[in-house]
Amino acid sequence: MDKVTRIDDQMNSEDGEIDLSKAFRFISLADNQSKLRGADWLIKPFLERNITSVMFGESGLYKSFIALDLGLCVAYGQEYHGHRVHQGAVYYLCGEGKGGIARRIEAWRLEHGLQHKDAPFYVSEIPAQLLDEGSAQDVAFAMEKPALVIIDTLSTNIGEGDENSNADVGRMLVHVGRYIRDAHSACALFVHHVGHGDKGRERGAYALRGNADTRIQVKPYKGGCSLHSLKVKDGAPFQTIAFEPQTVVIPGIVDSEGDLVTSLTMGQVEYTEPTTVKTLPPQQLKAFTVLQTMGPSLAIDWKNELIKQQIIKQDRRYFSKVKNALFQAKLAREKDGLCQIVDLTEDE
Repeated sequence: MDKVTRIDDQMNSEDGEIDLSKAFRFISLADNQSKLRGADWLIKPFLERNITSVMFGESGLYKSFIALDLGLCVAYGQEYHGHRVHQGAVYYLCGEGKGGIARRIEAWRLEHGLQHKDAPFYVSEIPAQLLDEGSAQDVAFAMEKPALVIIDTLSTNIGEGDENSNADVGRMLVHVGRYIRDAHSACALFVHHVGHGDKGRERGAYALRGNADTRIQVKPYKGGCSLHSLKVKDGAPFQTIAFEPQTVVIPGIVDSEGDLVTSLTMGQVEYTEPTTVKTLPPQQLKAFTVLQTMGPSLAIDWKNELIKQQIIKQDRRYFSKVKNALFQAKLAREKDGLCQIVDLTEDE
């Protein structure tokens, strides 16, 4: 379509003037700066309004429980593990695990003493089809002043599209941005999986992480998980926070076999940064390097080599201190009677 035709399409047939509602427009610097304001937080420093956020991690790392915890805190105006919350309506696009959603919510309410109090938290009856523009509009029409929209998961709510396609994911993000996020100044939080090969990024198209305002990775931590801030477009990343699952018995209901019904909630635990080779004290680093060079070895042979290179003194207490430090840091171990370094690429 040429420029003349496009301008003609924008003409008002009655008076011949251009219909500016259909024209691409710019605003002046003054008008733009009149919109200057600070971030509108839902939960500082985790989620703010009018952004697209993605939270991703491997299967089995409690991502949905974390998303529910965030969402229910916003819906109830409940403090999020020591962080202030601004209350608002939450809409949960449930694409998987629908059978257990009521139990998970009830466990959370019991844990917070809110089992008899209602809140503006809404769960979809079916997954959305966000790649389809009409379906995205239907989802938006079904909402009333959402503050947070949780899309769990991206793959089950994209519809008839390919999560590996930048074109499909980009189009879906446009629909979510236009009809859900921007229309209501809501936070759109996608729950997603990690890549098949690279566990440090989201699975599928680059368009998701490229266009997200914030990215949160869920990683395994001891018996639970930890949240890591990977990207914040306009601000500082939050400090890593860790959780462990806690079992909650739901009174008054039993399963088909007459047994008590339970679910999980996420309790915060102290997070300690894992020791890495780069952060080792000089003596431990030298001992690690020696064992790495020697390969699997008897403890006495490792000790003698450290003494020979004057890394430790002959007193056995010095060797025990260095060895135990590397073992506790999970950088070395004893297997089949031999001391050896831990392959840092292995799955625990």
